[in-house]
Amino acid sequence: KPLPGFREQTKWESGQFNLELSPTVCHFNCGLVRDGSNTLWLLARKWDRTNRPSWHSSMNAYRLADDLNPVAQVELQSHKRDTSEQHEDARVIWHNGAFWVSYCSWTRYGQYAAKQVLASFDPDWTFQRTIRPQYGKNILTDPGIEKNWIWFNHEGSWYFVYQFCPHIVVRMGNELPVSEFKTDQKPKWDYGEIRGGTPPVRVGDEYVSFFHSSLPWKNRQKRY
Repeated sequence: KPLPGFREQTKWESGQFNLELSPTVCHFNCGLVRDGSNTLWLLARKWDRTNRPSWHSSMNAYRLADDLNPVAQVELQSHKRDTSEQHEDARVIWHNGAFWVSYCSWTRYGQYAAKQVLASFDPDWTFQRTIRPQYGKNILTDPGIEKNWIWFNHEGSWYFVYQFCPHIVVRMGNELPVSEFKTDQKPKWDYGEIRGGTPPVRVGDEYVSFFHSSLPWKNRQKRY
């Protein structure tokens, strides 16, 4: 059944970013952040089949002009265990003069087992360091999958939302989990599992975040 496009379905001002799209290149899961000079950046997962064997998943930052068109591009280089490591689903915040990017890390070969990483970059997107917290299944020897952790910094300490239903927030100390906060309330939602979305933004005494969910559709496809 034909449906109107997204822009026809919403009353809000909307548009699309002019990123590369071809049979061999596309972009997923974009996020926005402003740096210390108020420059707006878009961060996205880039998927391509062009110059590398099979395919490649990387993180790219795009500086946006006032009209929101990309005017510069930087492929993020962070510490990798080896050349098979792939990065996806990047989320970014600006904190204390640096970009902090959380993302999924996995290897191109063998079983898919995404792990969560937090990396910092200087204002020129030069890599500084990574944090790989050992929490849940986020251990290299564990075949399980960890996705959609949502990081934020509260009064000088790093936290991440591990899960939304029930709501679990973990506080970090010296790159190790030190405490856990759990709320058992489960809000009613008929469109699949509530999962992490945008990095929380503090508004008054509360943090606001947008989540996502999905329902099965055809074959391996989902309706988000």
